[in-house]
Amino acid sequence: MRGADYIVRTRSFGRLSAEIARLSGGAVGLAGPRGAGKSSLLDQYRAGRIAEAGTAGRQLVVTESVPVRYEPREYVLYLYGRLCQEVVAFIPPPSLSRGRSHRTRFGVSATVAITAGAAWLAVVLLGAAKLPGSISRIPVVIVFDELDKMSDPERVQDFLNTVKSLFSLEIAGCLFLVSVSEDALARFERRGLPIRDAMDSTFDAVVPVEYLNLDDATALISDRVAGLPDPFIALLHSLGGGLPRELLRYTRSLVRHRDEKHLGAIARSLVGEDLRMKARGLGAVIARRGLAEPYASDLMKFVNDNTEPDPVVLLKAVAAPPLPAEQADDLADALHLQMETLGYLYFCATVLEAFTGVRKNDYTDRRGSFDTLASARQLFAVNARLAWLTVNSFRRQWSLPEVAPPG
Repeated sequence: MRGADYIVRTRSFGRLSAEIARLSGGAVGLAGPRGAGKSSLLDQYRAGRIAEAGTAGRQLVVTESVPVRYEPREYVLYLYGRLCQEVVAFIPPPSLSRGRSHRTRFGVSATVAITAGAAWLAVVLLGAAKLPGSISRIPVVIVFDELDKMSDPERVQDFLNTVKSLFSLEIAGCLFLVSVSEDALARFERRGLPIRDAMDSTFDAVVPVEYLNLDDATALISDRVAGLPDPFIALLHSLGGGLPRELLRYTRSLVRHRDEKHLGAIARSLVGEDLRMKARGLGAVIARRGLAEPYASDLMKFVNDNTEPDPVVLLKAVAAPPLPAEQADDLADALHLQMETLGYLYFCATVLEAFTGVRKNDYTDRRGSFDTLASARQLFAVNARLAWLTVNSFRRQWSLPEVAPPG
């Protein structure tokens, strides 16, 4: 799904290209939520489609997923070995006749010198056809992807400190690209670890990889599903929350329901699948958080009883939360989870109301409102109450009655 034919050039492309063009060497971070397309962006850089034209084949790129466990010294040595492998693969073998003549003169046809300083690995190519001592430098890029795989914040701190030591020499042509998650950064900051400070001191620039807007989503889907009407794309964008990965997942689900021709039927099918999936996932969340009884059972039963994709049923459930609005120590976590659950049901009811029995002109006239609905989906992972209020903003634009968040 990351083929060049399916890539949409979003604002992040231009920002990354501008930052790389500004730097002769150093480190650039890509910060964004999971599923926002950071890995795809790095793939496009490696293929030479982001930096200046023609860089593919003229620079050496080493791509590594961040290890969950590692020892700093061994990991740096491992990177050194990987770089050696890439250098060998990068340099074409000399012809036999040319190799013989040059070995006679210099003892070797071409020498690759990889110098490991205390802080960085510099690669130079000594051309045998040139006089001894002449050096042609190869631009080197090392890509670290998926830093958020590390769940232990102390290990993230250690890794960033190790990486920072590799940045201490400003060697022209040596570049680091590091992919991190805004979700992970927020989680680590809440736990008291100053990751943002580490980011600021480690990188020369941090490029945000943002959520897709409706125009981006339209371009991405149109490349994959020809002739899909705009209201269907708006539905997929709203459910996907501006994340390319989620947008494509819902698009595949829509294709599975291609026998259902009407938008309302498609909306009910997609929302119904989502409700059932969330009900299954909630059981794991409750078990992991260790919610006290009877709150855990009451909340689980409430969700299982409200998986029907009917806006009337869902809005009725939202108005009758199962847990009492009491301030008790053993209820605080359960009430927080209830807020997320009720807000999600409210979001689903809103999607069903907006995409069932509405005229096509309504989608044209209110096109900008779907970015608001998609942003509400994004916010549930950050602030459930703010997500709820954002759903209300969308409902206000569609003249739908609003429901105040509980508490």
